[in-house]
Amino acid sequence: MSPADPSEFGCGGLFLGCQKDPKTMFIRLTYCLIILGLGSIAQADLSFRAMIEPAQVFPGERMSYRLDIVSSSRQSSLNPSDPDFGGLTILSGPTAATQIINRNGRVRFYQSFEWILSASEPGRYVIGPSVLESNGGTYRTEKTNLVVKPQSEDGLPRELRGENLIFGQTGDHAENRRLRNRLFIRPQVSNESPFVGEPVVLTYTLYIDGITLGDRAEFMFPEVGGALNKQLYQAQSLEGDEFMYDNGKTFKVITLYRHVVTPTRPGDLRVTGFGLRTSVVGSQPRRTRSMFDNLFGRGVRVELPTPPINLSVKPVPHVGMPDKFTGTVGDFTLSVGVDRNDAGLDDLVTMKVQLSGRGAIDLANPPTLDLGEHFSLAGESVDVRRVESVDDLRGHKIFEYILRPNRPGRLELPALSYILFDPYTAGFRTLKSDPLQFNIAPGRDPLLDIPDPSVSHDAAIRGPLAGQVYLRPMLDLRTGRSGTIVNRPLFWIFHLAAIGMLVVGWRIDNRRSKRDPERERRRKAWRQFEKRVQHIGKGVSGPNNLSNAAGDLESAVRNFIADHFNLAADGLTRPMIEGRLFESSMGFDQVNRLCELMDRCISLKYAPQSMVRSFDLQECRREMTSILREVKS
Repeated sequence: MSPADPSEFGCGGLFLGCQKDPKTMFIRLTYCLIILGLGSIAQADLSFRAMIEPAQVFPGERMSYRLDIVSSSRQSSLNPSDPDFGGLTILSGPTAATQIINRNGRVRFYQSFEWILSASEPGRYVIGPSVLESNGGTYRTEKTNLVVKPQSEDGLPRELRGENLIFGQTGDHAENRRLRNRLFIRPQVSNESPFVGEPVVLTYTLYIDGITLGDRAEFMFPEVGGALNKQLYQAQSLEGDEFMYDNGKTFKVITLYRHVVTPTRPGDLRVTGFGLRTSVVGSQPRRTRSMFDNLFGRGVRVELPTPPINLSVKPVPHVGMPDKFTGTVGDFTLSVGVDRNDAGLDDLVTMKVQLSGRGAIDLANPPTLDLGEHFSLAGESVDVRRVESVDDLRGHKIFEYILRPNRPGRLELPALSYILFDPYTAGFRTLKSDPLQFNIAPGRDPLLDIPDPSVSHDAAIRGPLAGQVYLRPMLDLRTGRSGTIVNRPLFWIFHLAAIGMLVVGWRIDNRRSKRDPERERRRKAWRQFEKRVQHIGKGVSGPNNLSNAAGDLESAVRNFIADHFNLAADGLTRPMIEGRLFESSMGFDQVNRLCELMDRCISLKYAPQSMVRSFDLQECRREMTSILREVKS
């Protein structure tokens, strides 16, 4: 057997063959201790840990999750991976911070990444590990456990117990405990399992128990995708009535906001939470006050959020669906009327079909007309009249048809049948009208009223050509004879002068655009918008083409807003659009209506074909153009 090589045994190999020499063994033992010490120092050169504060919170309370990196040398490329927050809501972050500390000549570099989190439901949450790679090594934090305790219902009225309430939140945990069960917003939903096309009313009510709020308040409005969203009510102040409940406590109750959501497709629908930012008067924060503490009035700034609301949208049932179902969802009544029952064969008759009642009247589809052989359709139009209500969605939709009689005599227009789905009874209903009777007299022959051509135009002209003005040839002032105008030099002088003015204007326009491109872009925004929408919707047939045209209309509006305010159209979000339009002094109702129309155009890509067919593209284009004309002016 050959002797062993000491290098094959690491530090242990240094001790081979030195059992009889204590001095050599001591030297080698010292060498191994130095090597192991340097290795441990190299491993300890960087530390990486995660911490959360506080570790126990209530629903809605904010918590800070921080990743701390401590090293003995500056390292600029330390980017830990984002952990899995396990269902927690990220309010902000990550926020990076760097600090250098010198203690007794020992320099340490601190780097941190912080997230602000919250939970809307009680329970146990686990935040996954974060991974950091540095100098060829991999570092990993431990999993972080968080307990979200259920809210204590002591002091709450019986009717509010068991609801998912989030109490007022400040930056001070002691102040949060004082506000618990005394300051909160209660969200209420009329129906958590609506049908497609059924309006759902959401109400947000503020409850105050002996807390004084500041004068300034800011609302955080809910957002929803895949549905139509319309505001019904918004409070103008934080004044309300006081009510005494069964537990003997008196709450001031204020309805802050109410809106109606109409789903346009089945499935899960999420409505983000509503919120209020204001201040609590009479409370002083623990930290030193700054000039920013008075932004929302005296006292501590407080935020009152509400949890998101999840809706489970059901499709219109196919079982029992009639063949002639119009696709309309709502509780409506039908009325049919005409402007006249006695008319001539040359006259036109106007028939109005009106749907009235509760529901998303904007989505109501037109009826199927059965004119028979006695009448033909000459024209049609649609008019929507909403009933202002703070409780639900109501209105009238009037379909107007222009009819032309095909023959004289006593004619009858068949009864109209309209089938809809009533979500409040979960059944189909058929609305019927009575047949209409007409007396149509024979018409006149218009050729009998044409005047004799031999009669001078200065004489009295009778018949349908009465009042017409005739053009005469232009006379030559020298000869008194009629001549051709293009042979006159004055004609060409005027035309050449006009062409010269156009060339000068074109050159001035080019120079102006080079000097100030933003101003030129804003100046041309309206003209380009008109060009884009001019041909949208012409010759459209079929639901797919209609949804594409609606998408083109929304894109034209978005590009106009981007050009007018010198923004990028691709990254333009709804809050940015609302903010810019508010800055241009546009009213809230108009801004909200324009955003609703844009959302509806986008939602048509996912809407059922019955709803796509009911979309009035031309009316939507006219209304959008009318609203944007104010921005242009």
